[in-house]
Amino acid sequence: MHNKEVTANRYILSKLISAICFLAKQEQPLRGHFEHQESENRGNYIELLYLLSESDIKLKTHLDNSTVFTGLSNHIQNDLVSAISKVLLDEIKTEIRASKFVSIIVDESTDISRKAQLSTIFRYVDENNEIQERFVGFVDVSPNRTANALFQHIRETLEEFGCLDKLIAQTYDGAAVMSGEHNGVQRKIRDICPNSLFVHCYAHRLNLVLSQSVKHISGCKRFFSRMLSFSTFFCKSSRRISLLDCQIKKRFPTAAPTRWNYNSKILNMILEYQTELMEIFNQIINDEDEWDTDAVINAEVLHRYLKEFEFNFNLHLFSAIFNSADFLFEILQKKNL
Repeated sequence: MHNKEVTANRYILSKLISAICFLAKQEQPLRGHFEHQESENRGNYIELLYLLSESDIKLKTHLDNSTVFTGLSNHIQNDLVSAISKVLLDEIKTEIRASKFVSIIVDESTDISRKAQLSTIFRYVDENNEIQERFVGFVDVSPNRTANALFQHIRETLEEFGCLDKLIAQTYDGAAVMSGEHNGVQRKIRDICPNSLFVHCYAHRLNLVLSQSVKHISGCKRFFSRMLSFSTFFCKSSRRISLLDCQIKKRFPTAAPTRWNYNSKILNMILEYQTELMEIFNQIINDEDEWDTDAVINAEVLHRYLKEFEFNFNLHLFSAIFNSADFLFEILQKKNL
């Protein structure tokens, strides 16, 4: 009877784990704002389990009749996520222990809550000679982003995964705190791991080459400033976005300073829908009573840009340049390079 009960519990637990793994793989949140039984939407995790129970009598019986452990509470969700994470990290540690050489990739990004998060990735060749890149977590570094603080975190991570003696490469962006020759993170890591060559991310370097080149040519700098104003114009107002959706059925991407290929997307959209954009700006200008003053004035300016020889010349010039740059950027982002 005991073995039968254990088998049944393991079956239910496997379904709970499968639900969490599925939502994680799909990058969906688990929680709902209001998870009580009277809620019409109890969150993805609970709703998914009840959906699965429609074709799984064992799971349905458990959800309907269990009083001690249903597996639906937020505490159980947290415990399962932590347990899954530990199993995955243990598996990564096993792979790294079997690998002869390891490299580490570290980058910092700011999330929607304005916290500076440091992401850590290990790259190595496993026992089957397959290249693996394993993300091992985010760390909030908002309180202290100095070279010493980042170095301590990376050192602790290397010690935890047992690869201090087999680290052969470290890859970051070109920020001084990371790449500094004397006091940067890469220098401090090389002091404890002499064989760890510093590699400035090549995709980031490509971005820097393009952006710095443009900044030193006044005509090009002026062109990109004007080009980005198209994206800014439509992003400022939901009504302008609605007009764009009706006419073109496509939206301008938001420019990112560290991702030069976003400029390419904006440029290609202007080039492809140049006629439609002129019609949109003409509509705003002609119906000036229906639009605010800011929209009318900016529409006139952007409409004038689209008719200028210099602007059109640069559109076609950089379209040809971006065709090659985008292709190279995609190659540099591939895992097997």
